[in-house]
Amino acid sequence: MESDWESLPEELLDLVFKRLVLHLDSLRFAAVCKSWYWVSKNKQIDSVPMLLIPDRQKDTWNLCDVTNDKVLKMQLRWMKKRFCGSSKGWLIVCDENFVVTLINPSFMVKGRKEKENFIIRLPPLNPPGQYRRSAHAKHCEYFVYKATISADPISNANDCIVAIIYEPRCELAFIRLGDNKWTYFDRTGYEIWSLYEDIAQIGDTSYVVSSSKSQLITFEYTT
Repeated sequence: MESDWESLPEELLDLVFKRLVLHLDSLRFAAVCKSWYWVSKNKQIDSVPMLLIPDRQKDTWNLCDVTNDKVLKMQLRWMKKRFCGSSKGWLIVCDENFVVTLINPSFMVKGRKEKENFIIRLPPLNPPGQYRRSAHAKHCEYFVYKATISADPISNANDCIVAIIYEPRCELAFIRLGDNKWTYFDRTGYEIWSLYEDIAQIGDTSYVVSSSKSQLITFEYTT
């Protein structure tokens, strides 16, 4: 008879989590299943900066604890392509069909079989203007320059807005989780040759750094 780990009482899981000492053990705890993930997420522990380093094995990444200069014994599985963003504990990628995907690292832990809802595919990007889609498809991981989200897409789906800076001229696009298409920023009234270099999303408001005179511009997503 298989053990039903996901149905353990939250009070029991809370007692187990409180006794974890190493941050790596907390990560492993969160990777067991969805209910364990929520227990760890709700504890609001101080997060330790982590890096993903490609392993020699195919489609395998290693976690690196940068504060202790140590590669952790915890491997993640995903294709070896550039991540265009990380936010609220999620990774963001773009594929050859210009589909932006949100990935929770808990899904990537080697040995897990179920995907649950730790991977979310958004509608494909179809920005206005003329550009060579085939050329960008060959280097799809660079089509989205930077990406961020405003809230956790599972616990706060209604408040989750994905904001990206994309090619060919570092344009802006936004989408609220559940919408069927992206909203593309109209540059009318702004310096057309100004490039958007960085972006942070807080609620419905985007804070964007522009290359023009190092300006900080704010946008509010209202649709």
